[in-house]
Amino acid sequence: MHQKFSLVVSGSFRKFYAQIIKKIQEFEREGFIVLSPKVSKIVNPSEEFVLLESDNTTDIKALELEHLRAILNANALFLFNPDGYLGNSAIMETGYAIASKKPVFCLKEPNENVLRKFVTVASTKKMREILSGDGSASTQLFSDATISELQSYMKAMVLRRGFEKETPRDTLLLAVEEVGELAKALRKHHGIKIDHKSAENYPEISDEIADVFIYLLVLSNQLEIDLFQAFKTKEEKNNQRTWATK
Repeated sequence: MHQKFSLVVSGSFRKFYAQIIKKIQEFEREGFIVLSPKVSKIVNPSEEFVLLESDNTTDIKALELEHLRAILNANALFLFNPDGYLGNSAIMETGYAIASKKPVFCLKEPNENVLRKFVTVASTKKMREILSGDGSASTQLFSDATISELQSYMKAMVLRRGFEKETPRDTLLLAVEEVGELAKALRKHHGIKIDHKSAENYPEISDEIADVFIYLLVLSNQLEIDLFQAFKTKEEKNNQRTWATK
């Protein structure tokens, strides 16, 4: 059974949308999940920025930000460029993917020399081989990773490990279970009475804290919550409160 990887497809929707749809359908037949764009119909074929029936707004900035968020949550970006040319939006999206440590694949070698250094011409088979390889950019953890990058990493891991059907309720129950494991580890650490027959099997505190954090990242992804932004917003509220002291 193939591992599941998610992609975002970029390119000129105005020039190549019919071909892009066929490429998306090819990816889906091969077991890839295409996060953006959705298979739909163009409603403004004569205008520069293409709007689709599936779009929930006509705000160009909002739509582009939605596409960028999809890149952040995907395993890779695929550039549909049959003539080698990439427009300004696709170049910006490529830069965003590279900055987000995502591999970038393309149909043809880009006309622009610098871009060629950062992308890989690959078939769907080759893409899967690269994404499945140990240490691939889509699954590599960096010491300076941001919360958003960790959320993206866990989204990839959920797909890779086959847990994508779990619901937020499932995840919360598993997280609560891990909090219980953390409590057991803390009991052992502080010398509170434990079952000595099973003392060797008591979990390590660092492992259990990590497990709780992992489930928090997964739950945030399932609920489409930007965890860092939620933390920042909540701290702004907390800083307005008066805290009682002894």
